[in-house]
Amino acid sequence: MKMGLYGMPASGKTHLLKQVDFMRVFEGSALLRAVSPEFDSLAPEGRARVRQELAGRLSREDDFIMDGHYSFGNEIAFTEDDGKLYDVFLYLYISPEILKERISSSPSGSAP
Repeated sequence: MKMGLYGMPASGKTHLLKQVDFMRVFEGSALLRAVSPEFDSLAPEGRARVRQELAGRLSREDDFIMDGHYSFGNEIAFTEDDGKLYDVFLYLYISPEILKERISSSPSGSAP
């Protein structure tokens, strides 16, 4: 089973994934940068291509859970290939008040 765990930055995705011991856990951002080390400096179209390439690679894998983001501000990161990749989507929702508190108390003062 291929599972996607989505949610806002600082919602607790990483914390939950650290508890998973029954299937492989992938960190989406690390995999994107492994496919394309210059990922952060790419234009939106380039980042979309890298996301599509990663989804293609992961489609050949079995049984994993990976974190992800639907969007970053107005830029939608979710691709059609992401929609086809996962068998299950989980969205971790937390209240805006808790989210604001977590972000403001993070070491950098912003979401990780």
